[in-house]
Amino acid sequence: MRASPGQFESALEELLRREPARVPAIARGLVDSHFPPTVAGDVLLAVGFDPEVGAVTKASEPTAVVERRRDASWRAAILEARDRQCTFCGFDGQAGGVPIGIEAAHVRWFALDGPDSMGNGMALCMLHHKLFDRGVLGLDGDLAIVVSQRFSARTPHGRAVYDLHGRP
Repeated sequence: MRASPGQFESALEELLRREPARVPAIARGLVDSHFPPTVAGDVLLAVGFDPEVGAVTKASEPTAVVERRRDASWRAAILEARDRQCTFCGFDGQAGGVPIGIEAAHVRWFALDGPDSMGNGMALCMLHHKLFDRGVLGLDGDLAIVVSQRFSARTPHGRAVYDLHGRP
């Protein structure tokens, strides 16, 4: 029997009722397959799960699905092309020539089939990467930064995010 949108197949629902200990690992799998790593833990916490439960710790665990692999050179290429600095704020911290706190971010999430291509990547500091993945920061059609109206901050440091709005 086919499940309605937003529901599990009846056989899976029955399995979860019989074996509730499986629920956290299944929740983790669902979240990992639909959200980037910068957001997955937050989603799990928001619905009452420990983000550490069910995390994959061994790459050798068997799987029935062939997973798409990230291009190992993509991260380095994005950081180099963007001069190892955050596209939004310009942060460029390094230690021994190695960037610290700067990450290659997918514009279209890898988890949703976003490609490992130069046109789908930005270098972002950890803060702006998280804000971008959470939808607080975005880009409009002219590639200007948009700050969500849902965002709020009280301190001058937090409120500096507002100053990004409209910047190219």
